[in-house]
Parts: sequence; structure tokens; C-alpha cells
Amino acid sequence: MCGIPSRNSLAPSLPVSYVLHDRDAKFCAAFEDVTVSEGIHVLRLPLRSPYLNKFTERWVRSVKEECLSKLIQFGKYCLQLALTSRP
Repeated sequence: MCGIPSRNSLAPSLPVSYVLHDRDAKFCAAFEDVTVSEGIHVLRLPLRSPYLNKFTERWVRSVKEECLSKLIQFGKYCLQLALTSRP
């Protein structure tokens, strides 16, 4: 059995339509069964595509370094406010 995330980690309060993931072994058939049973479409990235996520990874790194490392978040609302507000 592979280590799959629980149903609670899919954040049921947020509307999720797609799960985009690579072909790592941690995304096994059980993970796909759980997501499909929740009505979420599973999209796998192509094989050997190392530069496919470079913009997303850079954005996440920038947010962590420039914003979230300097703030103390008290829940999802504070996080959304920090990410959407402009100086």
C-alpha cells in the first residue's frame, strides 16, 4: 500500500476540479481512486519533462521567501488575505 494523502487533505471547502501530478510512485492507483471517487479529474504530466513546472515552482519559492516567512498566519483566511492584498 502506498502512502496516500487522506481525504481531508484535499480541502473539501475549496472547489477542486483537477489534480495535476507527475508520474512519481507516491501517486499510486489508490490515490487516483480516491480523487476520482470525489469527482476530481486526474491529469498526469508527460514523462521526462523537467522544465514543465519551473514557473510554478519559482512562484511558490518567491511567495515563501518574500511573504510567508515574514508573517505569522492564523488560519486560511489570513493566508488568503496575505496572498491577495497589494502594498
